[in-house]
Amino acid sequence: MSRSGFYAFNDLPTDTANGYLEDRRTTNIYHLPIRGGGDGGMYATTDDLQRLWDSFLSHEILSERLTREYLQTRCAISGTTGYGCGILKRLDDSMLALEGVDVGVGFSSQYLAAGKLIVNVLSNITDGAADMRDALHRYLEHRLPPNTR
Repeated sequence: MSRSGFYAFNDLPTDTANGYLEDRRTTNIYHLPIRGGGDGGMYATTDDLQRLWDSFLSHEILSERLTREYLQTRCAISGTTGYGCGILKRLDDSMLALEGVDVGVGFSSQYLAAGKLIVNVLSNITDGAADMRDALHRYLEHRLPPNTR
C-alpha cells in the first residue's frame, strides 16, 4: 500500500481530495484530528485497497489459519450479517467489507466472493459512499447467481 497512510492535514500528498461538510464548500480540516490513528483517519487509494484484499485473502498478511480466525463471526448483527475482527461480513461468507464514515468522508471496500469482485467507493462528503454502495448492491443483486449474493 504505497500511496495510503496516516498523513497529517498539513502534509497531504499533492493529489489528495479534500473532505467537505454538508454545505460542500467548507473543508473538514477543523473537524478531525490533524493525523488519523487506530480509530480512523487513514487516506487510501482504490489501487492500494485492491492490493490489501489480494494480500489478505492470499494469506500474505496472515497465515491461512489466522485469516480464518480473524474472519470468524464474533457478533451477529442480523440474520444475514455479522462482524469479525474489524471486518463486516455476510454470515454465508459471500461478502467481506471494511466501511467507515466521519465528518467529510465516507468509505466502503467490499470483497464479493462471487467472481472475486472487489468494490471500492471513496467519498469526500460525510457518508457519501453509502448511496453508491447501496446502488451497486442493488445492481449486483440482479446479476449474480442467487447462491453467491
